[in-house]
Amino acid sequence: MLTNRENRLKRLERLTETPMTLLAVFTIPLLLGPYLWDDEPHLGWDFAVWGVFAIELLVRTSLASDRRTYLRSHWVDVLLVAVPFFRPLRLLRIAVVALRIGVGVGHALSLERLLIYATTLAVVCACAARIVEPETFLTLTDALWWALVTMSTVGYGDISPATDAGKAVAVPLLVGGITVFGVLTANLASVMVQEQAKAREKA
Repeated sequence: MLTNRENRLKRLERLTETPMTLLAVFTIPLLLGPYLWDDEPHLGWDFAVWGVFAIELLVRTSLASDRRTYLRSHWVDVLLVAVPFFRPLRLLRIAVVALRIGVGVGHALSLERLLIYATTLAVVCACAARIVEPETFLTLTDALWWALVTMSTVGYGDISPATDAGKAVAVPLLVGGITVFGVLTANLASVMVQEQAKAREKA
């Protein structure tokens, strides 16, 4: 039988799992900051995001009945907060963020997984495009806009890669966009079929 505190902890984890996973995804550009920005305005955002993860972990730990065991079982979250911002450890932080995204995907529902997958793909490809083709994608915002437009299969054409490396980055976005809309269509069709089946049973 779960105690009141444990029930609150479970509810909090269900509410925050997907938003915190998406926040981990948006940490990726901050960790690649030196390659995406000429100056370092990302450091303030980096500290802000770190603060959100630290507060969330502190609240969840305070609700746990056995805090030491809880921290051991959520070691990825502990690492995400504990690893410092020093540049030599930036690769380690990227690895920890990747682990955190993987944990979030494992706990998410099907449509939430699709959202995490699409967001991760768009952010990673936007960062890659900005790095390999900075003369086309002048800012990360331009790269994110291009990634979202490409994934949505709209293709405005206001920004498009001109180099082979940039075009190679676009391929996963094109395939990913088709996959996302295919899965959404399949889920919608499944819901409609289930509703029709329930209507027949009632009749």
